[in-house]
Amino acid sequence: MEYVRTHDIRFSYRLSGTNNQWISLESNYIAFNNMAPGIYELEVRATNSGGLWSNPSTLLINIEPPIWLSIYAKILYLLLVITLFSYVWYRKEQKHKRRMHYKEMEFEAKKQHEIDEMKLNFFTHLSHDFRTPLSLIIAPLEEVLKTHHNEDITSNLNIIHKNALSLLNLVNQILDFRKIEIQEMKLHPEKGDYIEFIDDIIKHFSVYATTYQITLTFEKEIDTLSMAFDKDKIHKVLMNLLSNAIKYAGTPGKITVKIWIEDEKVFTSVADNGKGIEDNEKCKVFDAFYQIADEKSSYGSGIGLHIVKELLSLHHGDIHIEDNLPTGAKFIFYIPITPMEQIVETEFHIQPTEEEMVSLESEEKNENLDQNTLLIVEDNQDLRLFLSDSLKKEYHIFSAVDGLHALSILKKEHIDMVITDIMMPNMDGIELCHAIKSDIKISHIPVIMLTAKNDIEHIKKGLTEGADDYIAKPFNLDILKLRINKILKWKQECHRKFSIADIPVSDITSSSLDESFIQKTIKTVEEHIENPQFSVEELSSIIGMSRSNLYNKLMSITGSSPSEFIRIIRLKKSLKLLEKTQMTVAEVAYKVGFNTPKIFTHYFKEEYKMTPTEYRKKKEASPNEAQ
Repeated sequence: MEYVRTHDIRFSYRLSGTNNQWISLESNYIAFNNMAPGIYELEVRATNSGGLWSNPSTLLINIEPPIWLSIYAKILYLLLVITLFSYVWYRKEQKHKRRMHYKEMEFEAKKQHEIDEMKLNFFTHLSHDFRTPLSLIIAPLEEVLKTHHNEDITSNLNIIHKNALSLLNLVNQILDFRKIEIQEMKLHPEKGDYIEFIDDIIKHFSVYATTYQITLTFEKEIDTLSMAFDKDKIHKVLMNLLSNAIKYAGTPGKITVKIWIEDEKVFTSVADNGKGIEDNEKCKVFDAFYQIADEKSSYGSGIGLHIVKELLSLHHGDIHIEDNLPTGAKFIFYIPITPMEQIVETEFHIQPTEEEMVSLESEEKNENLDQNTLLIVEDNQDLRLFLSDSLKKEYHIFSAVDGLHALSILKKEHIDMVITDIMMPNMDGIELCHAIKSDIKISHIPVIMLTAKNDIEHIKKGLTEGADDYIAKPFNLDILKLRINKILKWKQECHRKFSIADIPVSDITSSSLDESFIQKTIKTVEEHIENPQFSVEELSSIIGMSRSNLYNKLMSITGSSPSEFIRIIRLKKSLKLLEKTQMTVAEVAYKVGFNTPKIFTHYFKEEYKMTPTEYRKKKEASPNEAQ
């Protein structure tokens, strides 16, 4: 330690961990800023007046880190990171599990839906299959009831007939339920009197109610209500409600049907005097397959009221239940009153009307001197044989088991009409109809479709393919015969009109293909009308059809052979010349291709019951008189 000449003393230091070199000081003061946490070793030395450095003195400096960088904080940070990663992993795993669970649920739901679809399809196809056996029960049974009048037998047959119709109603309910479930049920409103329609249903049902000793009354605030509504669906609604009312009516039973109008809606109520429906079940009875726990409901499908509600919803209406005081239940439904002006009439009919349910004895059966030939196409052997046996007295019958078989027969035989089922193997009825109406050689043949598929869209599809009529199974044999007779009579009327009058081609044809064919044939004859040597062979060659096919087609559409067809076109042309020109009869005869005026006059008188001269005088006397 030196206290003399202190101004010659110098200091230096070094701080291990930051700088290993000695740093000289100007004074005896050292300051450190922004030191990182840690342990440092500070060495300080000094010189004496002679410049000799002393041994360094050492000072340990320990700088503690801030609390957020302490070991405890770092442990906490590590735990937080581990927790965060664990949480992320957990959420990801849970999300994966949920996704797998949803996929599993979706798969199960899809599988269940497929099973439900398979069940519904099974019952739907089964219901369709029921229609053919029902046809073989109901149609022959109706024939027996018409021909046998023994009361002992008739009473039992009526029971069979009644239950067969009940079975048909159940089949129709299953089909309706299926169409509702897959949303294929469509609304098809028609113009009509709603009050009269309901009244007709009640009158028919009152006979049935009487057998159960039930009084059925009808109350109405108005006598008529012209509006647009779907008659088929309202019929199903009311029949279902009336059937339920009879089922649950008291003893003695009483059922009241009432109609009134409120807020542009027509309300209809069906009330019975049974024991009624509990309040907690009123909202459930419209659910599918729901049945009230009652001994009277031990039978039934539980879909009737569900179908009723869905049909009314389709009609933009609704239904609810109220208590019918003092006892019983009252079903009240409504549909909006739709003005008839908003409805466009459809051009085809689906079901036989009551006016058609008449005896064929009133039809003129002597109009066909030659038997017409029918082709029956049906894969069910029993139904095919039944139709053949039922129609063979009036018609010559060919039969086929499917569409391909039918086409082979059509190529060989002259067929006047085809009656075909739709659901068949190899080639179904729709495909067969398309094949017939697309082939110029046979497109003139009328087609009646006879099938278990009774929905509007399917009927439209058949008619679009060119079908002339459509009858649903089970069918009434008289209706089928009447439809056949009407189509054949229409063809005969077309033949008559064609031979005596100049009518549009579209009036005697049922397809665009036939219309084009007749127009082309007429044009060909007119182009060669002055040539008396123009023959059937030349016409066949120009048309591009064999002579036999041309003969069959012209006979079916016009009722005339090719040679007669050519002659009729010549005679029709002569009418215009006699009426609008001053040409002599002989000049007209040569102008339209007759070899001699005598032959011309002979055929003219044969066709029009007067000579050409008499025709001209008649036209000159009354120029405005229609032929």
